Amino acid sequence: MGVHFLLPRRLEKADLNLFFYDPRNMGGFAPIGQLLKRAYYVYTGGLLAYFFFIYIPIIFSGVIDSTYEVGTSTTVFFSVAWLMGVVSIGYSMWKVHTLMAGKKERRLKELEDDLRDVIENPYDIRNSTVADEGKRKEIVRQLDHVRGMKEYPTTFTMWSQILISVILPQVLNMTIQIAG
Repeated sequence: MGVHFLLPRRLEKADLNLFFYDPRNMGGFAPIGQLLKRAYYVYTGGLLAYFFFIYIPIIFSGVIDSTYEVGTSTTVFFSVAWLMGVVSIGYSMWKVHTLMAGKKERRLKELEDDLRDVIENPYDIRNSTVADEGKRKEIVRQLDHVRGMKEYPTTFTMWSQILISVILPQVLNMTIQIAG
């Protein structure tokens, strides 16, 4: 939980620059995305281990001679714990996304200002002239790199894994409650 709540705030305070030439187009933040994902998996794994520890006597009630019953408080605990996990990963993703989006937007504005400086009459396309074509090409190249950067270091695979890890434990909890 500390990784999901403290790390994004510390990143913001550290005022890190984005690496717009990152070959993955993630601004150099891919390792941070991986850390957030793995921290969430550790949390989910621990919660699943505790879940099975609590529910093993119920799951194997035909094999294990037990009168052990799980009450409503346990169901509520697991539901709240899953919700806390979802909130933590959602918060950290949102925070890093807004940090990256803000830095990307500021850099785009700077480059757009630079581009206007090398064009005479930039708002009149018919009468505008480029004062320095080499500089204009360099700015356009930089603009392409900045625009191509993703604003959060995630991939479809990462989102799919997180979605499964959010839904699966709650489905297990509800299934055992209905069956029990």
